[in-house]
Amino acid sequence: MTGPDQPGGSPETEGQADRPTEEIELSDALEENARLRAELDETKAEAAKPRRNRWRRVRSIAVGLMVFLAVLCLVVSAVGVWVQQTVFNTDRYIALVGPMASDPQVQQALATYTTTQVFTALDLETRLKDALPGQLDIVVGPVVNAARNYVRDAALSFFASQGFRDLWVQVNTVAHEKVVALLKGNYDQLPNVTITGGEVRLNTIPIITEVLRQLLQSAAGLFGLNVTIPQISASDIPQAARDKLSSALGVTLPEDFGQVTIMQESNLNAVQQAIKWFDRLLYALVALAVLLIVGALLLSVRRRRTLIELAVGLVAGILIFRGITRLVEKQVIEAVHNPEVRGAARDIVGRVVSNLRSAGFWLLVIGVVVAIVAYLAGRPRWFVRLIAWSRRTAAERPSGSELEHWVSGHVDLLRWGGLIVAALILFFTGIGWISVIVVGVLLGLYLWGIAVLDQRARARAGGEGGGAEPPPTPADATVEG
Repeated sequence: MTGPDQPGGSPETEGQADRPTEEIELSDALEENARLRAELDETKAEAAKPRRNRWRRVRSIAVGLMVFLAVLCLVVSAVGVWVQQTVFNTDRYIALVGPMASDPQVQQALATYTTTQVFTALDLETRLKDALPGQLDIVVGPVVNAARNYVRDAALSFFASQGFRDLWVQVNTVAHEKVVALLKGNYDQLPNVTITGGEVRLNTIPIITEVLRQLLQSAAGLFGLNVTIPQISASDIPQAARDKLSSALGVTLPEDFGQVTIMQESNLNAVQQAIKWFDRLLYALVALAVLLIVGALLLSVRRRRTLIELAVGLVAGILIFRGITRLVEKQVIEAVHNPEVRGAARDIVGRVVSNLRSAGFWLLVIGVVVAIVAYLAGRPRWFVRLIAWSRRTAAERPSGSELEHWVSGHVDLLRWGGLIVAALILFFTGIGWISVIVVGVLLGLYLWGIAVLDQRARARAGGEGGGAEPPPTPADATVEG
């Protein structure tokens, strides 16, 4: 018989003996499967890594392109909004050109132009030749030159008066409304702007009429005229105004008398089309700038960094634009060959460009502020340390904070420093009512803060000195002894 310890046995005994081996094989198979899966996952991750890197590079390039286009659209649309709100807005245009009436260069250029027109109206040379004998023709030239100087001086005197400044505003108001209507194709509003001989002309007869009235009131005998100059307003039609003046002076004035050419008629249609496209594109540029900014921030992996790039790009764009305007200003002035007119053109262009630069300055400020705030939002180490130091310095103590004591010891230096910084800001930004108000409010708050801290420090020092017990006097010490 076979015993339990002998080889061989029942099938059940053999199956039980084989089970541990199968379990071991199954465990090994599972481990191998897990290892293979891990290798497969690692291989997939390695294969997907270049794709992720490629996608990040594409996103980075797309965000950079969107930032560039957004900044470009912002700068261009800002200039477009300024043009629309200043050049095409009569009230703001008059606020810009109204003070030019007091500009000596503008007055000189107007006096030269008006003198020529007045001599055309008076026809002084012909009157002198008719009045003098033939043998005295030699004196006509010197007399005409003397009369020309007299007329120019009288014109300068009129241009320096308040009456001219009021008339300047009226003429420019009417002219601006009509020119804008012309550029936008509203021909029913154009009684003061005419299209004659292929040219678009601006009527200046009202100004010439006022100069003539001043001359004939002060020196009618000099010109041998005893006439009444008619009233001509800035809203009169040029042909009607010219006919009134011709009848009063008894002369036939040329068709272009008192008419300043604004542009050639051949260019008018092109300009009108450009204005229409300008209005349409301006709104599209503003909308596109907003979409590009939102898109760049949504697509960016580092939104705070992208916001800083947008702000810095805006600052750079404004600075580049300021440089371009300087070059354009220089070229426009150099294109004027008449020395007297060049001086007036320099002042006029300078005033317009200065107004544009003031508008650009506030965009510059916005860009700088956004860049600084976005950078500080990342809490750089130096900023965190500065905050901690500020808290320690401003921490309340029984004897007062360190900040109060430091300010109290440097009050005069801090006040003068604030005044100097405010003056420098106004020097670089230009003195305008907005900049004066903003700088004035900030300076007032700054000086008020210094005064408050100084007063608190002095009050604490006084309180400590008044509350301490005085040392005993020699007499007190004797009594106590």
